[in-house]
Amino acid sequence: MNNIISSTPKSWKIITIAYSIFLATIMLFAYTGILSTKFTHVPQLDKVVHFGLVGFAAFLAHKVLNRKKILNNKVAIGPLIILLLFAIDEYSQKFSPNRSCSIYDYLANVSGVVFFMFLEKRWPNISPTWAIEKMQRACAFLYWQLGRLKEK
Repeated sequence: MNNIISSTPKSWKIITIAYSIFLATIMLFAYTGILSTKFTHVPQLDKVVHFGLVGFAAFLAHKVLNRKKILNNKVAIGPLIILLLFAIDEYSQKFSPNRSCSIYDYLANVSGVVFFMFLEKRWPNISPTWAIEKMQRACAFLYWQLGRLKEK
């Protein structure tokens, strides 16, 4: 697998590493109770967060593994790894006092992966700069929406 990763553009690798650290920090804060996982002011906002965070992780994994596929070239290995990791994470939440295990959260993860894989298939030459810019805009929009909801 090393030769797969070594042929990927350096910028995708850097983005993937930074995003992995970001996700790991969110998970650590959620498991320790530092980050609230309850979005009471916006119903089902956690599903939107699952959709975006996990979908983008699958997108990055697919890019950094050079779109590698298995099982007669039908299953993309990067998104599969992400789905397996987040299935384990979702199940392990059952044993944490600060988290809750939910099949609906996992379905949001799967939906995000499917959506982001559709985007990657539709526009395979997306540049790392474009991807980061769109993710920043989505985060800024979400943050703005949360601020508006808190004011009400």
